[in-house]
Amino acid sequence: MANPLPDPLALGRPPSGCVIYPLVVTCTWVCGHKKWSNRNGCAFRCSAMLSTRGNMGDSAMQDPLLPVGGEQHVSPMRRKATASLRAFRESMQDLTPKKMLLLVLMFGCGTGVVAWVYNSFFEAVVHLAWEIAPEKLVAPALTHLSSNVSWFPAVSKVAWVYTVLLSTTFGFLAGLVQRLLGSPGDLPDTVRDIHEQGYISINKSPSMFLCSTFSIAAGGSLGPEAPLLALCGATCSWFGKSVLRYKGQKLRNCALLGMVACLQYASSLCC
Repeated sequence: MANPLPDPLALGRPPSGCVIYPLVVTCTWVCGHKKWSNRNGCAFRCSAMLSTRGNMGDSAMQDPLLPVGGEQHVSPMRRKATASLRAFRESMQDLTPKKMLLLVLMFGCGTGVVAWVYNSFFEAVVHLAWEIAPEKLVAPALTHLSSNVSWFPAVSKVAWVYTVLLSTTFGFLAGLVQRLLGSPGDLPDTVRDIHEQGYISINKSPSMFLCSTFSIAAGGSLGPEAPLLALCGATCSWFGKSVLRYKGQKLRNCALLGMVACLQYASSLCC
């Protein structure tokens, strides 16, 4: 049966495996929540580690791989992983052309994964809301009511109500996310963060991920390019700040590399 409902956001079938994306969003929210962050916004400092800061050595606070108890409670495998992380961090402090190429490759692969997850998630939401639900649920229900209830109008006369209700629902969800997780900001905020503090905070990423998805699903005319810039830039900023411990211009370059890689991904989607 043909779908009588309007289809303003018709998209192709999203990739398989979309059930993992709500889990990704939940994990991102947990990592970005203030309860699990210190004042500098590091997403892998839990409150137990912060409460015992005075009783821990500097070495235990330098690496997120170490447990609260310090190095004496570290398993051999984790100790080896921590030593490898420290060695890699120290080797990346002096950026030669080869190391810079390695950094570009890592950021390119990382932002590619982030962009693919984000793009696949919002396409899955749009596909579910504007294609599957109207065809499988709403249209059969309206047809049944129109056929069996004498006073119920024809499907073609009430199909527009679904568009209004769905757009209003997604708009409400976008506002609710901002109420709970905070404002995600916009493109000028992202540019200002780059100029003023030299990086993009990852704490805004959960709100940006969900708000932009709901806005696009509601039929907004804006695309995913600006949210992708913020998400990829924040991911590379977090890696440069928390893993590589970069500061100043090095940290700013990490954010810019993530944004450039995102633009390349966005241009490939348009082609």
